[in-house]
Amino acid sequence: MLERFDADRDGALSEAEIQTMRGTLFDRFDGNGDGVLDAQEQKRLSARFKRAATAGKELLNADTDHDGRLTREEYLQSPRPLMEQADTNHDGRLTREEITAAREQFKRRP
Repeated sequence: MLERFDADRDGALSEAEIQTMRGTLFDRFDGNGDGVLDAQEQKRLSARFKRAATAGKELLNADTDHDGRLTREEYLQSPRPLMEQADTNHDGRLTREEITAAREQFKRRP
C-alpha cells in the first residue's frame, strides 16, 4: 500500500495520498463505474473490511443523504476513524510502522 500510493516517496502517506488511495478503493468496488456504490457494491466493500467493524460503520455513515447509495464524493468527504486510529502520533500522515501496526491490530480482532 505504501509503495503504491506514496507519490512523493517520503516513506509515509500524506492526507492527499490517503485520499487518492480511498478514491482508488472506491473505484475498484464501483463495478459499473457510475460513481455510486449501490447496495450490492457496498456489501462487497464492507466484506473487504469484515475484520474491522469500524470500517463497516464508517461506510454506512458515509451515505450522508441516506438514500442507500454511496457516491464517490460522499465517501471521500466522510470521516475516517480507521485512519485516525492508525495515525498514532497524530501528524496527519501514515508511516510504514503505523500501517503495519494497524494491520496487526486488525488481524487480532475476531
